[in-house]
Amino acid sequence: MIKILALFSLINGSILASNSPQDESTTGLGLSLRNFHKFTPKIKSLLEINIEKENELTTRKDFKLGARYRLHQNIKASAYFKRSYGLRHENDWIKVDHTWLWFNSSDRGENTFGTDLSYRTIFKDNIIELRAKLERNLFNDNTVITLRPGITHLFLKNGSPFINLYLQYEAYFPMNFHEKMIYKHGIYSGILYHWSNMIKPGLFIKYTKSSWNNSNEAQSRNVPNYEVAETSTIFGLSINFYY
Repeated sequence: MIKILALFSLINGSILASNSPQDESTTGLGLSLRNFHKFTPKIKSLLEINIEKENELTTRKDFKLGARYRLHQNIKASAYFKRSYGLRHENDWIKVDHTWLWFNSSDRGENTFGTDLSYRTIFKDNIIELRAKLERNLFNDNTVITLRPGITHLFLKNGSPFINLYLQYEAYFPMNFHEKMIYKHGIYSGILYHWSNMIKPGLFIKYTKSSWNNSNEAQSRNVPNYEVAETSTIFGLSINFYY
């Protein structure tokens, strides 16, 4: 009898586990290309392409176009449009043919409009920055506020910067979805080399951790409440172009 109860408990636990996603950790490569064009001393355009491993299932691709305006010597504001592929959302945990799985969003395009405000000041050979960003994803109407403090150390040569070493932290605050106050956060660090006034290549590492709760389909099928963590470590190459 004890063996039967133990076997039943094992089978039941296995079924519950299959209904819920598991913690996931991914390591991958990334590429970031940015093009800055100065129209006036106060107005710049930004064209950005980012490709990186989003999770074990998808590769994320972002295409971003925006404009930046200098409000003050230390304050800049920008607005932008972003087209993304491969994003994962809470409701992507679905049941297909009696199997629970994450939806493969590699070919799903999503449009996002955003605006951000940044403050930068120089202290000795360091740039201290705080950036606040508001984004609205039109695919699911999710609204997110992110805060990104950071510091950049400037290595000087003949009085001019030739290497930037930076460290940043970013926290994501969901406004109309998710149960947690911060559902995603990450640390960004890298180095940027001033190859010329027009080209600045660099290397970066990015670590992010996201939290997922029950999807709508999981709730409708009475799946027990779950909270799983998804971590991602990206080693990447960046190239900035200025003209």
